[in-house]
Amino acid sequence: MMSADLGVPPRMVAVMALVLLVVAGMIWGTAPAVASVVVSIALGCLLWAFMVRTRRGGRVSAYTVDRSAHSGGDDPRHIRMPLPKPRALRPGEFDDLVYRIQRLEEEDDEEYEEYEEEDDEEYDDINSLIDTERDHIVIGIGSDLVADEIPLEVIEGITDTVVTKLHSAGVSNLSDMTCLGAADIASVCDVGVETAAEWLADAMCIVVGAGVDGVHELADWRADELLEVIRDAVHDGTVHLPDGYQVTEAKVVHWISAAREYLS
Repeated sequence: MMSADLGVPPRMVAVMALVLLVVAGMIWGTAPAVASVVVSIALGCLLWAFMVRTRRGGRVSAYTVDRSAHSGGDDPRHIRMPLPKPRALRPGEFDDLVYRIQRLEEEDDEEYEEYEEEDDEEYDDINSLIDTERDHIVIGIGSDLVADEIPLEVIEGITDTVVTKLHSAGVSNLSDMTCLGAADIASVCDVGVETAAEWLADAMCIVVGAGVDGVHELADWRADELLEVIRDAVHDGTVHLPDGYQVTEAKVVHWISAAREYLS
């Protein structure tokens, strides 16, 4: 059909098929699926060229000219070329081709699944790193680097001396303080248990009740909004406070002011 319609000689088609086979051999190691398709096309071209060549016998006389409806020379519209008969498949050849196609599809699926697994593992590693370092992000302020954690000094009554004692015990911020009990804080700071319990309650209100664990975040709050969030947390049981402890607006204003003063 190609030789009759486009004027392409079977020999040229055969040469093109050989070139395709060479190309398939070159890419077989990197892209076997594509190479298989190229080989199939090349073999089809060779088969077609062979059959056309056999039919024509190397002569143009294989073409027949129908002049029954035309009297003025050889009209290309009346030139007919007998089509080659399709080759019958050998026993089992069709099943073998189906099996090869299925194997190629399975290999592609396996490669895609392996790529997805590697991508998911990398994504999980990044998320794990973010979760690990979330509380230790360093933010630049001017020429200094300040860790974005709430300092102990925002709690009213905690002096520099108390801060030094807590630091020596490994407590460097409010999040660390919430991990201790009132008795532990009282022992480290040489204060009464009631005082230590009030400091701990303040820290719990900020860190647990409001979910604030960064000094920048605390400094950005409005006092009335932060107070409302903490009271809701106390009401629904998110944070438990000692008997007699009251979350007042004055306390909240002091925390926010101290955070802003720390950052100034």
